[in-house]
Amino acid sequence: MRAFVEVLRCFQTISKSTDDSGVVVDEYETKCTTILGVLLKQCGEKIDRTRTVAFENLYALLRGIDNDDNSVLVSKANEFESIQACVPFDAEDISSEAGLQRVFSNCLTKAVQVSPYADYALSGWVASTGAVTESLAKAATTALLSLLSEDEDKVDLKEKVAMHLIETFDTHSKIDRVTVPAIRCVDVLFTGGAFDFLNLTVTSLDGLSKDYRTALSDKIRFECAGTRDVSKYILAANALSHVASCTDCIEAKESARLGLLAMMRNKFPRVRQIASEVLHMALSSEDDVDANTEEAMRMLTARFWEAPMNAEMKEAIRAIYAKLGLEIPKQQGTMTAKKDALKTITEENVVPDMLASSKAPTTLARKVGDTADENSSYQSLVEFSGR
Repeated sequence: MRAFVEVLRCFQTISKSTDDSGVVVDEYETKCTTILGVLLKQCGEKIDRTRTVAFENLYALLRGIDNDDNSVLVSKANEFESIQACVPFDAEDISSEAGLQRVFSNCLTKAVQVSPYADYALSGWVASTGAVTESLAKAATTALLSLLSEDEDKVDLKEKVAMHLIETFDTHSKIDRVTVPAIRCVDVLFTGGAFDFLNLTVTSLDGLSKDYRTALSDKIRFECAGTRDVSKYILAANALSHVASCTDCIEAKESARLGLLAMMRNKFPRVRQIASEVLHMALSSEDDVDANTEEAMRMLTARFWEAPMNAEMKEAIRAIYAKLGLEIPKQQGTMTAKKDALKTITEENVVPDMLASSKAPTTLARKVGDTADENSSYQSLVEFSGR
């Protein structure tokens, strides 16, 4: 990226092309918008070095360096003056904690409200909100919650953030380095009250309309189907806990509770224990608790969830399904049937007795083994980190 500005100068000279009818077509405006958008996305990324260099280039393009006005190179971009106002007049080291606050609280907070650049800014911002680095996650989270909770006039922005999260799960399905931060971001936003009183109906790719909480719950459940990452299950359980206790959308509540109950049938004892605790917390938060719910809560407080799976535990889980008025997912008949179902993963057939939604939000399919997961083993993680 060091030669980025010089490359852009060359690009400017060859940006015009002629179509078959001889009419001059100038795509420079679109290209400039894309360039600024991608740099904004990189400014919010998780990797310190990437974030620093991206901001340096963005600053050079919009503000210029050493009296060299490079803004003319991208002045044709959509909403150029608005996006130029997002970048401060002086540049500081954004790798420091104060620098992080400048990027998120000033630059991205303004950029996300400029329509052509909103998705770019949110993409990096969501990744940083769900980052494992404490200083980065704190800066990103504080700025995002502050932006969404300023006043009631932020409804459009809240809707945009919710839609962006849903689209992220659709676009990057089963890519852990993208979806895991997104799951963590969902938990952070619900915990911080960013989505309080938000009413939003979304339409899935199959044409079904549902509450945004139902969509998020379905996406998170699908992301957990078949995974062996215990930490991912725990993040998902925390995110689903907020939806499992909602009182104004029965479909969303049932979806989240089905996800938590599926985790209680998981082979990992830690996952079963966390899921039981989270579900108990969701049930206890209800104002009107009937006898069946009280009985389910009593069973959830049993101390054998971390023990090896046995017949008594399976019977208790079936009883909890019945007490909560939920249908027990059908089991695959044979081991051969399970292997056949796993050959092609879709949201319609991904191990029905696990976390997949019975109402598939998308129809995207992916064969097992088509792409390697960089988090699937320690060696692949080392190789991915060294790229």
